[in-house]
Amino acid sequence: MEGTNLNYIERTWAEINLDNMIESARIVREELLPDCKWMVVLKSNGYGHGAATMAPILERECGADWFAVACLAEAIELRQAGVEKPILILGLTQPEYAGLLLKYDLTQTIGDLDYAKALSAQAVKAGGTVNCHIKINTGMNRLGFNSTDDPEETLAELEKIVEALGLPNLTCDALYSHLYNSTVYDDAGREECYGQYNRFIKMRYLLKQRGYTFPNCHICNSGGVINYPEMKLDMCRTGSLVCGVQPGEMQLRYPAFRHVLELKTRVALLREVKKGECVGYSSNFIAGVDMKVAVVSCGYTDGYMRCNSNRGMVLIRGRRCRVIGNICMDMMMVDVSDIPDVEVGDIVTVYGRDGEEYIPCAEAAEIAGTIEPEITTVIGRRVPRVYLRGGKVVKVDDYLLGGRF
Repeated sequence: MEGTNLNYIERTWAEINLDNMIESARIVREELLPDCKWMVVLKSNGYGHGAATMAPILERECGADWFAVACLAEAIELRQAGVEKPILILGLTQPEYAGLLLKYDLTQTIGDLDYAKALSAQAVKAGGTVNCHIKINTGMNRLGFNSTDDPEETLAELEKIVEALGLPNLTCDALYSHLYNSTVYDDAGREECYGQYNRFIKMRYLLKQRGYTFPNCHICNSGGVINYPEMKLDMCRTGSLVCGVQPGEMQLRYPAFRHVLELKTRVALLREVKKGECVGYSSNFIAGVDMKVAVVSCGYTDGYMRCNSNRGMVLIRGRRCRVIGNICMDMMMVDVSDIPDVEVGDIVTVYGRDGEEYIPCAEAAEIAGTIEPEITTVIGRRVPRVYLRGGKVVKVDDYLLGGRF
């Protein structure tokens, strides 16, 4: 990272603590069996943290064996960032892009026979063999060949998989599935996860009977790694764990992952609002008393969701301040009546720590009625990612200016 342009405009920015990422990655690696491969999922720009910066570090320093992304463009981005390990595309790539799968040595998910036939035909035209992972639908009903509790349906799907495995210019070294309720460790969650696991193992067994074996089978995601360690197979997939995000509220164990991202902005303006006056769009907040209000340079385009209006909290000078009025596209207003020394230009911590106070992304997720990964993935592209190691800025990803201004 030496020689990187470290300029950025301090309007709103996300600080990414790479030391915490490396420590969280170490904990994940220790959670796996010694002979279990580790696939790091970095879709949606590494959950908003910057996949192109994270992946080379995870590959070189943290023992990542594979990477996974959602789409072709994300996979190419990692290759262009210098990643050499295998990369699995979890979504479906249009078959006509088979040439790009070959050019960048990417592994493609196959989830149905018609898609496999189309990809095979395009691979033949491109003159190469595309590596694939076969996705098994064990109950989520998203992608994959079905493996159900109906023997006849499962055997019919088995024949489709066997036909796909025989297609020209495709090769396959893995079966995989996805646990859809692994983040909640309760009776219902355990029943669903074990049902999925058993359906997956059944399909793997049926294929073995037909002469097909796969060295890289995987079903455990982040929740599976924490809550169902007995389901670890040849490989495990984890995504937001390296960002310090716990997979759910009800877990078997709570490893000491470290949060990686803090979102910060600044006070742009201070104003006095009189009792009875409104603040923000739609008169959604009416001052009950005379108050001091800070206008803050962060809005829903930057990633602070509008559902935090009149509900969210931020930190200024180490104290909690309530968001008032509707959050705007580019700004929000905050009650700072209890902070007499607040000044224009003060740092506002949207997520993260300021002194003894701390607002985790999980708190914002609870207020918004969503999950923690959504909180970081919606952080906008005009927000520079500022990477720190040893407390010092070592890289800045400014998607708009590239540090040139």
